[in-house]
Amino acid sequence: MAIKEWSKSWYWELGGARIWVADKLNLRAGMNVLDVGAGDGLFSIQAGQKYNGVKFIGIEYSGEYEEAKENAEELKMKNAEFNFMNAFDMKFKKKFDRVVFFISFRNIPTNKEEMLKLFNAIKKVLKKDGTLAIAEMFEEDAENEAQKTAQKIYKECSQFGDEHHKGIEEFFSIEEVKSALRKSNFKILAIDTFETRIKLSAHESRDFIKGEAGKNWKTIWDKYKDKIRELGGIEPDANISLIVAKMQ
Repeated sequence: MAIKEWSKSWYWELGGARIWVADKLNLRAGMNVLDVGAGDGLFSIQAGQKYNGVKFIGIEYSGEYEEAKENAEELKMKNAEFNFMNAFDMKFKKKFDRVVFFISFRNIPTNKEEMLKLFNAIKKVLKKDGTLAIAEMFEEDAENEAQKTAQKIYKECSQFGDEHHKGIEEFFSIEEVKSALRKSNFKILAIDTFETRIKLSAHESRDFIKGEAGKNWKTIWDKYKDKIRELGGIEPDANISLIVAKMQ
């Protein structure tokens, strides 16, 4: 989707969540930020627009990589670039001041063992005094039926993803992530929450499913349409928790 179209959607704004996360990183000019699972690149792009003295490097291991590059080029971003790279096997010679997952953590590890493997990979590219930030709608962030239904739909839509992401949409609990971080020798610095207040109408929910499931959207819509209409719509990523940690 072109930037002009994104800018008119709820997804572009996301309640200001991307900038809220960026502001929590205590960024300073000259820093380098690694955006893991960058997707369409909007976190690095929006954060880079505000913090133009900071370099944002995103990695993505799906077809969205091309979209991220195109979005950055369209906006003439000089401080945001993207690489096609596996988060479990990152090829960087330098280390980063900050490593961020912005609503991407659920798309990478599928279990606790992979979480530990991922955090060990992060330790190789994060400076000793650097910070790791994980912004996600974790399991317990789904507080009502509209939010829980959105998580179920996300998971089912993931079955129709590309070869790198198919079947990956795992909503871990905050406690599971905290436990894995501690086992990986990270110290939890803070946990904050943010309400995006996203509430989609039934019609917008159908469009959301189309965007997530592609040509297979009708299968999922038919399964959930009565529930969605009963709820008046779904609330994807309505609440986001941010876990901030550093290596010990």
